[in-house]
Amino acid sequence: TDTMTICSGDSILLAGSFQTIAGIYTDSLQSIIGCDSIMTINLIVNSIFKDTVAVNLCEGDSIFTGGMFQTVSGFYTDSLATILGCDSILVTEVIFDDPSTGVTYTASVLSANQSGLSYQWLNCSNGFAQIAGEINQTYTPIINGDYAVQTTIGNCSDTSNCVTVADVNINEVDLYATEVYPNPFNESFSIRSEQSLIRVKVYGMSGEIVFNKEYENETTIEIGMTLSSGVYILEMTNSSGQLKRTRIVKN
Repeated sequence: TDTMTICSGDSILLAGSFQTIAGIYTDSLQSIIGCDSIMTINLIVNSIFKDTVAVNLCEGDSIFTGGMFQTVSGFYTDSLATILGCDSILVTEVIFDDPSTGVTYTASVLSANQSGLSYQWLNCSNGFAQIAGEINQTYTPIINGDYAVQTTIGNCSDTSNCVTVADVNINEVDLYATEVYPNPFNESFSIRSEQSLIRVKVYGMSGEIVFNKEYENETTIEIGMTLSSGVYILEMTNSSGQLKRTRIVKN
């Protein structure tokens, strides 16, 4: 009686045929002098293992798999051995995330060229300060300056080159008449418009939104807010979707 082991997928000649399943097999042989020689084999089949793992890295990094350092996304296979000597196949799916993107400025709108990322627009003219609330693929500057976008995918982030915007006209053509008073203001100011308004925004000079509210076709609006002294940009949208911007001053 003896014990033999094979790995799953292998075979061994026992009891007159090739065996692949664990069990007890008997062979009737003859001794050297012609008598019965009965051999009983306890066959053990050890498992092989195959596993697939996914690894996300940032573009420009590398990982040692498939026998060498890899820098390109793909599937890489390593043939290892279990503690019992059987195959252990490890397939590594390597994904290199690339958050880099260029920025295009067209028709007064900045647009990140690569979609499917997370976005945060930055004001390069103000020490790369984040522009609050501007987290979409596009951004419409309300003042001239230099702008960039910080993009993120997974744990990888990158910042685009700065793009200069020099054609923003804050005092746009008067599409409709409005009156803002008092200006300068202390704690509050009012807006009187010949056309009904549906949204009012107030921007800081770095482009951040400090006030943003929708209205139900109002023609007279009073706005109170706590702001630091300085110059701000008031943006009004009428019921036809037309924008009008003007400067307001907080004492």
